[in-house]
Amino acid sequence: MLVISYTSRDNDIRIINARKATKKAVLSNSDEITSWLSEMVNRADFSFRVNGKYPCNINQYSDLLDHPKREGTYLKDNTAGSILYPVIALWACLLDDEALYKKVQSIKEQHLQHCNFQYWYPDETSEAHFYRNDDFHGAALSPLSIEDPPEKFLEQLFEECGKTQAFHELSAMKAGIWPLVLVACRHYRLPVPLHLLQGFAKTESSRR
Repeated sequence: MLVISYTSRDNDIRIINARKATKKAVLSNSDEITSWLSEMVNRADFSFRVNGKYPCNINQYSDLLDHPKREGTYLKDNTAGSILYPVIALWACLLDDEALYKKVQSIKEQHLQHCNFQYWYPDETSEAHFYRNDDFHGAALSPLSIEDPPEKFLEQLFEECGKTQAFHELSAMKAGIWPLVLVACRHYRLPVPLHLLQGFAKTESSRR
């Protein structure tokens, strides 16, 4: 069996390269990304206004067939928490699309004041379950304040990276095969760990 050993410095270099590669790929398609996200937000807003098929927390197909219902607490019960809108707001900030960020703020204010906006981070249990998704893992930062300006919103998100070092202990990161993390996120519908996106961050501290 071939065993490859990496030093801490090797791993740091690989993470930096991962951030650079991710940033390059995103920036080369920034217009398409913001256009797609903007249309997604527009459709969600319209669905809320007409009680259409707005995004919800339902995970059973049989229940989705009857979505939405015109019952008293139905909307609140099925939109109690969201990672979707914080992710859209995140990319709006990273790609400097203030109009898109304001659209997310508007949805929160007009339709989802009850909703707990949050973001997901790997934790100490993630290594055992990240690649197979055979159990719950990770931790959530909540509630996120979307009322803040973009710089403060990013600061909330990226400051947590320093408190969640389990990401650096993932075997894929230690082995330098960081794309495997992105593949797992895509396959199991997990948010991309923000540690890979720190190259985009424009917080108040980084500007000073």
